[in-house]
Amino acid sequence: MGFRHFSIGAKLFRRFGLASLMYRLHSFSCEVSGSRSQWKKITHSGGKESAVSTQGFRFVHASNVLVDHQLRDTGPLPDKLRQIAQDATLTAFERIVDLCIEKSVQFLMLTANSFHHRDRSLRAQTALCSGLRKLGEHGIQAVIVPGEHDPLAKWLRIPNLPDNVQVFDANSSSITVDHENMGSLALISLADMDFDESEHADGWGSPLSISIYDGPVDFAVPHEAEADEDESMVDHSAEAADSEEAHFQEPQAPEPAEASVGYEEAEADEVLETEDFDELIEIRETLGNYAGDYVAVVDAEKSFTVDAAHGIAHDPGTPQAIKPSQSGPQGCTLVEVDEYKNLILRPIRVASVRWERPEIQISPETTQNDLAKAIEDRFRQIETHGGESLWLINWTVRGSGELFEALHREDVASSLLVSFTTQLRFSDEAHVQHSIGLLPDWQHRTTGESVLLMDFLSTLESEMPLDTDALIHLVDGAHGVEGPWSGRLRALATKLDPDAVMASAYQQGLDWFKDDFDDAQ
Repeated sequence: MGFRHFSIGAKLFRRFGLASLMYRLHSFSCEVSGSRSQWKKITHSGGKESAVSTQGFRFVHASNVLVDHQLRDTGPLPDKLRQIAQDATLTAFERIVDLCIEKSVQFLMLTANSFHHRDRSLRAQTALCSGLRKLGEHGIQAVIVPGEHDPLAKWLRIPNLPDNVQVFDANSSSITVDHENMGSLALISLADMDFDESEHADGWGSPLSISIYDGPVDFAVPHEAEADEDESMVDHSAEAADSEEAHFQEPQAPEPAEASVGYEEAEADEVLETEDFDELIEIRETLGNYAGDYVAVVDAEKSFTVDAAHGIAHDPGTPQAIKPSQSGPQGCTLVEVDEYKNLILRPIRVASVRWERPEIQISPETTQNDLAKAIEDRFRQIETHGGESLWLINWTVRGSGELFEALHREDVASSLLVSFTTQLRFSDEAHVQHSIGLLPDWQHRTTGESVLLMDFLSTLESEMPLDTDALIHLVDGAHGVEGPWSGRLRALATKLDPDAVMASAYQQGLDWFKDDFDDAQ
């Protein structure tokens, strides 16, 4: 099998104001799965494959853990299932800790947003300290790189952080495991990067790089901007210790109990090159400006690995989805560097709550039985993963015609949901909750409607697919919205479901302009 030569780098790029980091790993090879039957090996060692055998090591990379941050838009849930949802991010972090111990890793790397400082969560503080302390008891280091929502200032105010924890700041020098330096972090300026800020309003943040060499190396990180001093995490460590056992029990689904325990190691063929992201072009262009090869992208909504100009880009994904748009299995990445400097990336599923957003297309001729059959067939195609206790399936029905209009009626939609709940279940796997969302099919709009309505629908169509980035752009461009209101609306935009916004706009247009058309008639 042939080899392609390049070094390794990683970048966490800015989306919606999040901090950007770039990790560059030098002088070892990288393996990502290229097919179901064999690994694709990518190596770099000064242009030649290394024949030097060194002691291997492994670590776990997780990002956006957001311990004790609550899930959004779950809909109404029974008490037992609501408890699973409330503890979901705690469960994911506990499973990451257990994974590190079971796999005997050298260190856990948490990059960006391990907690959200505005939550002011005592449970988050307690869970983090407890989990990190547990790692220390097994000789495992924890490397923390602060982010947008867990800035350095907030980490420094957490009392009694275990001795095995390294929180990087401008004065940090190295990651040390068993008295050996594992790698280096160095700030790389983007000043030389040819980047048009006018086309990308969010911009890119300053990246960091990690380098791993044959010998000891040092780490350096940029100074993080400190958050407002009046929003610190409060020291309630005594109270937290008393309540820790009650707060951090593994959430159990009523049946079966084993469904919510543990994590699942993905098959090798799940680490595949991904080609369905608009960001990929930007990633490739960015990589072209650096000598690095491994780009770890944060906040791309899902885990992916992509071949870029001079390297690969990888996002370990969010350990636990926070909102419906983060659909599919979620987890972290187990990274292993073997004695021959081969790097193997393997995703590990740790989420207990999973969203899915399957879409069903209907036409004016589709009957309710046809729709039910299409939904059942699509449901049977979904693959489950171990450790998932609760599935939240948001069905999107796209189309037009009598059935589509009828689904706007609560009695028709409720009837379908009742049948889903009783028939579409995973036996002995996970509990399932269903909901239905409606999106119009612009291609099947009938004639005979007002010019205003048709113009309105055409304008909506030009905005599809709507995403959170587009909503924020609309807020920024709104006339007369400035100061505190602009900040509030931007924060609100990140919490909205773009599909629901589009569906609401569609229904509003029908209500407004159909009435005008009927009056004119």
